[in-house]
This record gives sequence, C-alpha cells and structure tokens, in this order.
Amino acid sequence: MRKYKPMLIAIGASMIASADARAADPPLFFAFKSFCIDTDAVPGAVKTAVEGVGGKLFRGPVSSPGFPYVVGLTIWNIAIDGHALSVSAGAQHIPSTLNHHRPEDDNNDCTVVSYSNDDTGIAAIRRWIGVPGRIDRPSSPLYFGGRRLPDVTLYFFSYQQVGNVRMAVIDKVGLEAAEREGRYWTVVLTRGLHVSSVQLTHVLGVPNAH
Repeated sequence: MRKYKPMLIAIGASMIASADARAADPPLFFAFKSFCIDTDAVPGAVKTAVEGVGGKLFRGPVSSPGFPYVVGLTIWNIAIDGHALSVSAGAQHIPSTLNHHRPEDDNNDCTVVSYSNDDTGIAAIRRWIGVPGRIDRPSSPLYFGGRRLPDVTLYFFSYQQVGNVRMAVIDKVGLEAAEREGRYWTVVLTRGLHVSSVQLTHVLGVPNAH
C-alpha cells in the first residue's frame, strides 16, 4: 500500500482564530466532517464551507514547484467551541517519475489542525473510517511551528469508497483499480500532547494504471 506522510501546517502558536462555530461533535471530528468529508476535499468546496461559517483566510492560495507539486494551497483560521483550528485545502500533482514508477496521479487534500489535544476527536474519526489502520510512533522527533512535538502517535488509513461505504483495500489489484476509478482515499491522523490533526487525501483517478 502507498504510504503518505502527514503535512502539518506550520502556522505557529501565535495564530488567533477569528470565528467560533458550535458543534455537537468533538471539534476535530466536526471540522473534518464539515470541511473535508462533506466537500469531498474539493478545494473550492472546502473554501465555501469554511468561509460559510466565518473561517478567516490566513494564507494563500499558493503553489509550490517542489514535490509534491502543491497547487493552490489555502489556509483558514477558525474556532470550534472555543478551540483554535486551521483548515487547509489544495491539490497535488505527482508525476510518474516521482511516483515509484507508477502512472502520474492528481490528488485533492484537506487538512485540519487542532491547536490542542483532541483525543475524543481522533477516536471519533477512527470509528468513522471503520477499516483497520497502521499505528506509528516516530523514532525521530516531529516539529510543528518550529517546536518539537513530544509523544506523537501517527495513524495511517487507506480505503476505497463505493457510495457511502468504506472498504479496506486488500491487494495490489484492488488498490490500482480503486486509484484508477477515483475510489481511493487515505487518512493520516496525528495525536500529540499539544496538537491533533487529520489529513484526508483523495486520488482523483489514474488512467491506464498497471
């Protein structure tokens, strides 16, 4: 299975959220559903959803010529029940030369970062995914906003989605079919003492994958 690294947005601790939405779910889970899932991680739809509840533009849109060739990355600040969060959305293009000798692909990405621990939100997202994942506790330190993150746990998930049903991808043939047909998604969760995050990636379809 393909492995994705978490992309924490290094905004820094001085960020001040300027909108305060109310949610019945834990803040990280609420934001994940509202801004990433309900929009299918489409950048324009994420923008509409975040700004529709008062999210304020922090940075972007910007593009990067370096790997993974991010296009139109945009970051917003928002608060959910008084918890400061950031939401980012953008597209990626990965050429075949950098895609482990596989065909090129295009992805949409949506990331939510909570500036405090949200174990309840992490647990809710894991239940929502509903397929087995992989847990990793990095041997080398991770950094966020220039600060070292202590005691970080990463959770990696990948699944195919048919309608509203999420199913595990069990072999290479199934993976390539899901990618080719735009049914393949990955989620990376970061759980730490002072930050929690979720990154959703949707492979939009890979023509002629083999």
